[in-house]
Amino acid sequence: MRAKLISVLIIALLGTGWLTAFAQTEGIQVEYVTQQQGNSSVTYPQLSGMPNTFAQDTINRSIMADGGITSYLAMLSALTDPAATGLKVSAHAEILPAPMGNLLAVRMVAEGRIGPGRPGYAVTPLMYNLLTGQRVHAKDFFVDVSTAAGDIEAMIARDVESDVSAYLSAGALYPVPIKQLLADEVGITFFYDQAQYTTLSGRSGAVHFLYDDLMPLLHTTPGSVLGDLLQKIPRAPSSEAAQAIAQTVQTGTLPGLSITLGDALDEVLVHYPMLTDPDGFPTGTKYQPEDASWRGTAFIEANGRVTGILSNRASLYGLTTGKADRELVVQTLGQPVGSIALDDQAAMQYGMVAGALESYAYQGNTLYFNYDADSTLRYIWLSLDESHQIG
Repeated sequence: MRAKLISVLIIALLGTGWLTAFAQTEGIQVEYVTQQQGNSSVTYPQLSGMPNTFAQDTINRSIMADGGITSYLAMLSALTDPAATGLKVSAHAEILPAPMGNLLAVRMVAEGRIGPGRPGYAVTPLMYNLLTGQRVHAKDFFVDVSTAAGDIEAMIARDVESDVSAYLSAGALYPVPIKQLLADEVGITFFYDQAQYTTLSGRSGAVHFLYDDLMPLLHTTPGSVLGDLLQKIPRAPSSEAAQAIAQTVQTGTLPGLSITLGDALDEVLVHYPMLTDPDGFPTGTKYQPEDASWRGTAFIEANGRVTGILSNRASLYGLTTGKADRELVVQTLGQPVGSIALDDQAAMQYGMVAGALESYAYQGNTLYFNYDADSTLRYIWLSLDESHQIG
């Protein structure tokens, strides 16, 4: 059976005066095509609506070949025994930055009967320049790939190893798979082969770093793929950043994260295995997903729903934990609606740092900023429940 699940990502020009290059991504649609055999299925993205049909066809063919889709479809057709291990291939594609960027980021995830031998789990990251149709590689992102790999491994040793379970070997994090990378709104993920590094859930591992952490290593000159991407993302203290923050908070999530306030806990746990056991939190229960993009970030649950997101590794349009300070936040968003001092005991209860906790209200959702004694931003907390508004 062949079904087409169409998810439309329409890119429309918001006004006049944009460069001609933007027009080349207008009207693009991302169509998810699904083929199913019993309980097994293969889903993959294909583009349509591109003015540059040559680039469109180039990308679509590459997704089929480089994403392993052709091989997966062959495996799917051979899965005739309903009792045998099945195959599930899923896909996520987004245009960066939304809604009118020039970079297509595709993540293919295959699990089950992905090849000979026992069942496995594999992630294939793919990126494309929508203007040319060509693959985007590590060499397009980094000034020097070898230097970047060494520096990123030093960052892994400093920032990531401590999060690795005692049941796993931190040594498996090296070497970093520098060429298996995928960009998102706020940073870059590097995906390991399952044979090198596997998480406790049995999935292949990954590490994620914010652009702000990688900036000295990145190729961001005007005209470069990453330079163009970052230039189009609003950044504090601009009014555009304030507007983007308001829109993001009102949707109930933080950039780079796919869990949203109000999501059902049961559904979240199906897609996101936890890194550790749940922990207590003043407004509910705190969960720490093992997904790389959630490093340093947890979600809060109450009554079976996600009611908050708490992060000490977040980038909110230039308001980045560990780098921004209160002056920049106020310059961008104005004065907070609430402010209290956090002593050591209160900070421990909330999993924050002693200092100050200040809030901004956005139509039902509340955005909190936790500053240390030096007024450096340390935590960002997005909360659904207005009853916990402070000040």
